[in-house]
Amino acid sequence: MTDDGAGPDPGRAADLTGRAVQADDDARVLAARLARTALDVAATLDRVAATREARAAQVGGAAAEVFRASARRARSMAESERVESRELRRAWRLPD
Repeated sequence: MTDDGAGPDPGRAADLTGRAVQADDDARVLAARLARTALDVAATLDRVAATREARAAQVGGAAAEVFRASARRARSMAESERVESRELRRAWRLPD
């Protein structure tokens, strides 16, 4: 309200609008950072999977299946991270 009680204070409304715009911008920056981090995590999990697959090829037998199963889980988690990154980018209308 203005000092005379006649209605909303335009200065306060402008301040609140500015703060809302800044909060939205900050949220977009955070979403972009999270999307990039998810892709970094996915790349790391892909490397873990490749290492475990290579180890499976070296050991053979029952131990090899343990390493292959671990590699499959790592690849599955990597795909989940990529999906999460895409969903964040889509929800916040971020570039690919």
